[in-house]
Amino acid sequence: MKKMIAVMSGLAMIMTVSSTVYADFGFATEPDEVAAVVQAYIDEKLPGKAVIEISEAGEVIVKINKTSFLNPNQQVNILTENLRSYLLSNDADYSIVRVVYDEEATQPAEPTGPEEPAEPEEPAEPEEPAEPEEPTEPEKPAELVDPEKPEEPEKPTESTEPVEPENPAEPAKTIKPGDLDSSGTIDVTDLTEVSLALLGDRNLTDDQLKAADVDGDGTLSLADLAKLRQYLSKKIDSLD
Repeated sequence: MKKMIAVMSGLAMIMTVSSTVYADFGFATEPDEVAAVVQAYIDEKLPGKAVIEISEAGEVIVKINKTSFLNPNQQVNILTENLRSYLLSNDADYSIVRVVYDEEATQPAEPTGPEEPAEPEEPAEPEEPAEPEEPTEPEKPAELVDPEKPEEPEKPTESTEPVEPENPAEPAKTIKPGDLDSSGTIDVTDLTEVSLALLGDRNLTDDQLKAADVDGDGTLSLADLAKLRQYLSKKIDSLD
């Protein structure tokens, strides 16, 4: 028990001596002094990105907001190491400094001085009176028409060019049953066109469809193809 009391007394004495030695050699240990050194670092490295507070326990708390793409923990760890090196190189105690992340941490705005009174506006100059308008001249009376003077005859209007007669409508095209190519004769070519149209391999015009409808029922069918073959093989004399 006596040994424990002696050890505790020795530690207390060492801490007292250490603080005295730091003070004697100009080592900043007071919170206000350490905070001033930290503020110098913030102003140089992170302007507007951090604020400093001193707690009731004498701890210097540095609050930072997001300064890079790093996550908050990484930012706190890096700034803590940087401040430790900076404080040691500037003879300040880093053990009372703690860095925390705070998204709302910003530098307080500098107090602005009293607003200067606005200069009074100069009175507007009075407008000059408008000059009186000049009197307008009276209108001249219309000239009287001399009743004895005959009026000039109107010039005849230029005759317009005669309208060319419209071209007479072309006579309706005569469609010959079976003559799809309008060659004037019915031959194997016409038979081939009808067979291809029935197979779906040929698109016929309206006139060609009328010519291919040799049986006159209004539709193209195998009956038209058969009748056309009979005509070409001379089995029938006409397609009428």
